[in-house]
Amino acid sequence: MVAFDLEKQETGSIFGAINESLSDIWGACVENYVNTNYGLKKDIWLHREELGAANRSLSNPNLYAQPNTYGGGQFWTGANADVHTNSGIMNYWFYLLSVGGSNTNGLGNAYNVAGIGIEKAAKIVYYAEINLMTSSTDFANARNATIAAAISFYGNDSPEEIDVTNAWHAVGVGNRHPPVISGPTFICPNGVATYTLYSVMDGPINWTYSGVDLKLLSYTANIATFQALGSIQNYTWIQANFPGGSVMRNDLFTINFPIPQQHPETFVPLNATMTLTPPSIDGITSYRWNVGTPSGSISNTYSYTLTIKFSQAGTYSILGYGINDCGESATATQVYIYTTNSTTGYSYASYPNPTSDLLNIDISEDAVPVESTQATSALLATDIETAGVPLLLADDTQSKATDPTFDIRLYNDMGSLLRQTTAKKGGKVQFNVSNLPGGTYYLHIYDGISAQPEKRQIIVKH
Repeated sequence: MVAFDLEKQETGSIFGAINESLSDIWGACVENYVNTNYGLKKDIWLHREELGAANRSLSNPNLYAQPNTYGGGQFWTGANADVHTNSGIMNYWFYLLSVGGSNTNGLGNAYNVAGIGIEKAAKIVYYAEINLMTSSTDFANARNATIAAAISFYGNDSPEEIDVTNAWHAVGVGNRHPPVISGPTFICPNGVATYTLYSVMDGPINWTYSGVDLKLLSYTANIATFQALGSIQNYTWIQANFPGGSVMRNDLFTINFPIPQQHPETFVPLNATMTLTPPSIDGITSYRWNVGTPSGSISNTYSYTLTIKFSQAGTYSILGYGINDCGESATATQVYIYTTNSTTGYSYASYPNPTSDLLNIDISEDAVPVESTQATSALLATDIETAGVPLLLADDTQSKATDPTFDIRLYNDMGSLLRQTTAKKGGKVQFNVSNLPGGTYYLHIYDGISAQPEKRQIIVKH
């Protein structure tokens, strides 16, 4: 296979050596493919060995009088430099990137490359050749192109980008990648994470870290494994120390799900549409939104934000269960309560919900009743008893709707009345629920005019 896009070079140029190397690289990749998929046993790092005698080696260019280092022994310079000879430099780079290796190059510089596998190496070279290289690409340009390709696929300071850089350093092109600690940013509660120190040639290496948040489980030279302590969210750090310097990661975050954020109850117009965007929280990537409507229906939606239309009168309970790298929160991390204009025309607020001790009930200051088309006093007592819900009936004097009295009651799920009080417009009352068992309760608010109360579900949680 040949590198068609780069064939327009003069025979004696450095550019021609890049082109010849790309041809050898794709030949090795093809042989690796047939070995893997058809069970053949070709030596993928030799060139022309099947014709009786190999004339190039990607794994050991010196074996066939090729250089393995730019500017090192056997490197040809000048207008008559042989492209087939100098192709050994990029050939050896690709071999080291695929397989890894450590030694001292032709310039006397020590190198150590871990290796990322031939599949990833080929992906990087292909992207660089198609998108970033030209007919005038030299070794420095090839280095820059393949580093950019590695970053585009795997990220800055990724093991792949580090190995691309260090493999070029191994063949005398460019500097070694600066020392860096590679590993995950987020650590789950009591979870384990492994970190690797790259681009340090000299030992010994020792690790220091935040003993408040982390425990060092084990380390071997440049690889250390830590465990997060407890389940408290916190930024933390680790540091690798080596002769002549050190490198720190202080962007680590031990993540748990945050304490639930209770948002104030908010009144919205009936049929309003709203998009909820929760505050940014480290580690949260999405939410499962559990939406409870006034009619009692419940739906679940997976997204970071939630768009909802308030098409029913009453209270909407919206619970957001955070999702991060550790899974889904067992409890809601975002709690929203929205109330539309009630069926009676009044606005009420009940909070917090869930609650553990005090339940606050506020009656809006600008409450204006909706005139009833049917006098509540006309209801038969038998109808009231059959409904199973006692009503505070309005007498004729209370029909002065400008100043109604609100009857506020709390029931358990068996229909037993547990708390009761009254309030006027703009009134604020409280129910002490600290001695009630945890569970679901029902708040009824009667305006003294309408036959039906405003109903809300209240959660008591201790």
